[in-house]
Amino acid sequence: MSIKEVADKFVATRKSRNNYKWSVDNNDPALQAKRYATNVASGLWLDPALKTEWQRYEQKVDRITNQNYKKYKEIINPDNLKRGRIRGTYQLDHIMSKMGGFNEGVAPELIAHPANLRMLTSTENQSKNSKSQYTKIQLMEEVKRFSI
Repeated sequence: MSIKEVADKFVATRKSRNNYKWSVDNNDPALQAKRYATNVASGLWLDPALKTEWQRYEQKVDRITNQNYKKYKEIINPDNLKRGRIRGTYQLDHIMSKMGGFNEGVAPELIAHPANLRMLTSTENQSKNSKSQYTKIQLMEEVKRFSI
């Protein structure tokens, strides 16, 4: 039996055993609400009502940043540098930091914009901490110049 056949058999067994509806599962609002409530109750997730304004801002910036990195990877990381947190790897850097954007009231969409993202070595990015190299005005100018 090939690996694919074994995998297909495993998936079919799991589906039948659990009466699992794979195509409906992720889009079912009732199931999403139940999953959310369970994760909050068990402590895996923090109830958004309990999050600070900074935590909500950072979470939104991170979500949009990840979407933009995937969409514009060839612009942000054209050399396909290896990402990680250890020496010799690279990290995605916000030129105007998330903290700087939060303090200056910059919209999360601008902080996560591809014009504000670059690759730095992990050592450089960690030493930079929350320092910003763009002001709010410089960031706005870079975003205007950015062409897709």
